[in-house]
Amino acid sequence: MTLDKFQDIIKNDLVAPGQYEFCLAVSGGVDSMVILDLFHRSGLDINVMHCHFGLRDDASSDLRLVTDYCRQRDIQIYAAYFPVPHLEHSEGIQGLCRKLRYRWFRSLMQRWSKPLLVTAHQLDDNIETLMLMLNRGAGISGLSGMYKLRKGHYRPLLEVSKVEIQNYAKANDVPYYEDSSNELADYDRNFFRLEILPRILKRFPGFVRSSSHSLDHLRECNDFVEDQLSDMKSRFTNYEEGIMQVSDLDKWPIFLLKLLLVEQGFNRDQVKDIIEKDHSVGSMFRSPIATLVFSSQGWTIEKEVDEKSDCTIEKTGEYDCGNGVLAIIRYDSRPPRPTDLWSMNADADKLEFPLTVRSWKQGDTIHPLGMSGRTKSVKSILSDNKVDRLQRKRVRVVEDKNGQIIWVVGYKVSEDVKIESSTNAFLQLEFIRK
Repeated sequence: MTLDKFQDIIKNDLVAPGQYEFCLAVSGGVDSMVILDLFHRSGLDINVMHCHFGLRDDASSDLRLVTDYCRQRDIQIYAAYFPVPHLEHSEGIQGLCRKLRYRWFRSLMQRWSKPLLVTAHQLDDNIETLMLMLNRGAGISGLSGMYKLRKGHYRPLLEVSKVEIQNYAKANDVPYYEDSSNELADYDRNFFRLEILPRILKRFPGFVRSSSHSLDHLRECNDFVEDQLSDMKSRFTNYEEGIMQVSDLDKWPIFLLKLLLVEQGFNRDQVKDIIEKDHSVGSMFRSPIATLVFSSQGWTIEKEVDEKSDCTIEKTGEYDCGNGVLAIIRYDSRPPRPTDLWSMNADADKLEFPLTVRSWKQGDTIHPLGMSGRTKSVKSILSDNKVDRLQRKRVRVVEDKNGQIIWVVGYKVSEDVKIESSTNAFLQLEFIRK
């Protein structure tokens, strides 16, 4: 890898790269520090985003390294610390951290008019992903690996090997921090990288490159299948939050029906049973994330609700609240404006902890923002939004220390905690649905 080769990659991948505000996710490891160095030396418009979760004793060293590099070169850096407790999550603690990290990236990127998220995934990462997916018996989507440019996410080094990146770092004195957890074979990805891939490469030196060609073919196939599935969904499904109605089953290709069921968390045996056997109206199947009921028109698929009891929150951080995770971040300046009612900003001095996240109940009221302190029942708010009986089971409210509801999650924010010109401490609350 050389600077010239990198600049050629950018030119080939992007039309008018100068139009973008590149938002680089930088952890401090060799891959991300090399991509930071390459973007900086190319003179491109960059902002750096760094976050950690306190899961390693040496995690603060990463922050110092990235911060020092950026300050010495006058690069804007945004950093956040998420003190994540050991929560139960369908994808494990690493999956939860990944979800929170990307949620924060997307929120932060609202500051810019033409942002493009950049991560340092490289060729070896994609081959490891392929091996992990093969072990899980994944379908075509999982086997396709990561895309180089998709949905506002750019991975310019995806066709560059780890060795090339390490050689660049050495030749150009790029500082980086070795994540101690990368040397532990306890994690599946690390096991493949440390134990399996070296043995394959010893026998088949060209395995990484040849496998990347297979990934290219699989992505082309996956793109076609996704287009077909999207077309069928637009024609034969009706979706309102948490509820999907699937009609005209006889018009669906069987393969696409199977993919639809896999998306809803149904396993191989369940998919076979649902597709191949006759079922009467009212027959029900459950996956970890959804319930399917046979209806006279086809299927009704309802997202599952975690009936977890009230969640008490003592301070900023991330908290598992059953059907979602509530992330609370403190800002010293006004945070990005929420794009929907699944996040809210508040005056930190007006919001009294501990907070409680719970299911709504009859008699709940709130002082909606913009109604000058007047009271409205949560039931009326849900009726105004035409929230049906099934969807209402999912609605959560957040109340403060005094039992005042400050947020009907997804629907209304309270006037009581609004930000004013005199506000000097801010909180942002985001509810990340599972």
